Amino acid sequence: MSANVKKTDGKRLLTPYSIKEVDGFKIGIFGLATPETTYKTHPKNVEGLTFVDPVEEAKVMVAELKGKVDVIVALAHLGMDKSSQDTSIKLAQAVPEIDLIVDGHSHTTLKDGMMVGNTLIASAGEYDKNLGAIQLTFEGKKLIAKKAGLVTKEETEWIADDKDVLNLVNGIKTEQGKVLSQVIGKTAVKLDGEREQVRKGETNLGNLIADAMISVSGADAAITNGGGIRASIEAGDITKGQIITVLPFGNYIVTKKVKGADIKSALELGVKPYPEENGAFPHVSGMTYTIDPSKLAGEKVTSILIKGQPLDINQDYVLATNDFMAAGGDGYTMLADDATANEYPALDEAVISYIQAKQVVEPKVEGRIAAKPATSTSIYIVKPGDVLWRIAKQYGTTWEKLVEINKLKNPHLIFPGQEIIVPAQ
Repeated sequence: MSANVKKTDGKRLLTPYSIKEVDGFKIGIFGLATPETTYKTHPKNVEGLTFVDPVEEAKVMVAELKGKVDVIVALAHLGMDKSSQDTSIKLAQAVPEIDLIVDGHSHTTLKDGMMVGNTLIASAGEYDKNLGAIQLTFEGKKLIAKKAGLVTKEETEWIADDKDVLNLVNGIKTEQGKVLSQVIGKTAVKLDGEREQVRKGETNLGNLIADAMISVSGADAAITNGGGIRASIEAGDITKGQIITVLPFGNYIVTKKVKGADIKSALELGVKPYPEENGAFPHVSGMTYTIDPSKLAGEKVTSILIKGQPLDINQDYVLATNDFMAAGGDGYTMLADDATANEYPALDEAVISYIQAKQVVEPKVEGRIAAKPATSTSIYIVKPGDVLWRIAKQYGTTWEKLVEINKLKNPHLIFPGQEIIVPAQ
């Protein structure tokens, strides 16, 4: 169900909303999908589709449902990531008539929900770890209170299993288990694939996956996106099932002949919101790079070495990546037009073969990705007669940098008493 996914003719792809009647109360539920879908899935999956501004489409839905229902609910896959332009918080602020937003996408765990104005946002985390529960209280037909909570798996252990469902699940597990339980090797250390780690920094699992890409392709360098790494593996035996859990998307490996300039652009794209988490964050092999978070977006990557040599922006390199990124996924459009040199097996199969060949792996975080400490900041209060360039000079920065970090629409228009974020002295 989604109101903001449209076809080339302007018609909606999916049913926009549904009205459910519960205990005499009418609940209007409409769906919203993040516009990030256009680059966070393989581009071929969304050919011919447009993801309309969620806020504007939500206003249309509210106008349609108002007067017909007692409660308006947005079932949203928008999330709360700071790197996202369209979030559930922005939706709640812009469309206060929405009573409840049940959110996803960012895997945020809100134990008691979040109130934004008069709108309650609920988000239950990830991977079925919690069941989200919403309690709505009415006085007559008027909604007077709303409350969100979470029920953990541990809290439901006393509930008896449904035998029919259990038999179905166990039957599937038995068949799949014959393949997925096969041990392919061992790891001497925990392989770190935690979301908050792989989306903003180097991890040993990211290194292992990128190394496997080089091993199968013989490329000069490899880049893979942190958002494609979905789990960790504890020290000990490694099974096929664990690798598939880590890499669940069925991506395959592609090599492309690219200019050094494209590699630089790709890395800049991946670290653009750094130090914030980003699904496009680039894990690498055959190369190293340095991030300077104090620099402007597009200038944060200050040093790149390929096979130990400085990157030549005019030189051709063979780059291994996954087919999602090769097609421009996660915003890597600079790779989409480069010539494909070769295609290889699925990424999970390559990692399995790599581990089988080594039998025991012990990858490390070895400094492939170095980050300079973020510059601390302070607040400057604008005084009468101040201009932005003079403030910037005083703090050893540029007026353009102050515009970026303060999100100023007009750099020529600042006011006495206004707070400006500046580098700490």
